[in-house]
Amino acid sequence: MEFRINFSDTDLPTDYGKPLPDGLYEAQIEKAEGKLSSNGNKMLVCEFTVLNTIDGEPVPGNRRVFSNFMLEFEAGVSYLMQFLLAAGYTEDQLRAEGWQVTEASTLIGQPLVLRLATESSEGYPDKNVVKAYLEVE
Repeated sequence: MEFRINFSDTDLPTDYGKPLPDGLYEAQIEKAEGKLSSNGNKMLVCEFTVLNTIDGEPVPGNRRVFSNFMLEFEAGVSYLMQFLLAAGYTEDQLRAEGWQVTEASTLIGQPLVLRLATESSEGYPDKNVVKAYLEVE
């Protein structure tokens, strides 16, 4: 099938390519899988779809944010625990049983709240980063 689309009267959304404002957002886990980093470190790679502001205002444009939990470092494991608690695990459960990265696929579809902030790096466009993972109330 071949066809041409005319963009001459089309405007980009005003927020195209810009990070979302800092704040709390309702999101859903779209991807969660264990991988090895380029340095050979164990990590959990996650992708989230941002659905609404915490006040229930829809976020247009199928906005995605990403998190990589580096599992061989204390800070990464601490953030992973916060993430798993937000995704429905209990602290007692995690402390008693631990968590297998092979269970990551069971997280897909889980709702949670993300605290997003804007990160600036020289030579790169600003982007959203997740600063905290919270349970949906």
